[in-house]
Amino acid sequence: MFLHSKILPRVAFQCRFYTPRHAPRPTDLSAYLVQAADKDPTTTVQRGTRFEFCTQTALMQHFGMQLKHYGGRDDGGIDLRGIWPLSTLVHHSLPSTMALFVQCKDHQKGVSPEHVRSLIGAMVSQQDPSHLSIGILASPYTQKGFTRQVIRAFDATHIPLGLAIIDGLDVNELVFNEAAKDAMPGVDVIQRFLPNENTSEPIMTFNGRPVPIVN
Repeated sequence: MFLHSKILPRVAFQCRFYTPRHAPRPTDLSAYLVQAADKDPTTTVQRGTRFEFCTQTALMQHFGMQLKHYGGRDDGGIDLRGIWPLSTLVHHSLPSTMALFVQCKDHQKGVSPEHVRSLIGAMVSQQDPSHLSIGILASPYTQKGFTRQVIRAFDATHIPLGLAIIDGLDVNELVFNEAAKDAMPGVDVIQRFLPNENTSEPIMTFNGRPVPIVN
């Protein structure tokens, strides 16, 4: 009894006043790069996290999406979440709080139909039924697009979805299925050819007219 009466209060005292210090979670690409400066960028974790932040930056800059990073062990299968304020960006008749759920897949084997189903499952379990939602599956440009099987699964679902190909901080391609187009009438994304660069880029249109995105 004497041993416990002397030791336990001291341990409790130490625990009560000890506060571990953790680095705050980075919220954007620049903060992540600072925090990851001393880490090996070639590891699967670092490569994947960097791609998540690059996707966040690209979609925000080029399409006005407002996204927060949630990637990690407890992300519920969603790496980026936020809204797409289409009524402000495009036209007042469109949804003001289109919810966004983004999965980023930087896999050497590319994206599979299973990844499409995984995104659908994560969306259905987490979305607010009172708000329109779109899920976006993002893949790096180096994987050279999506397979026919992925496109088939993407087109077949009644869940609004988008497929994005990200090249660094640029959106190389962004397409939506019919369910997504029905959720935002008049909005589409088309490829615009850039003759000086011998390439193309996706631009958003409303009723066939280009929509300039001002951030």
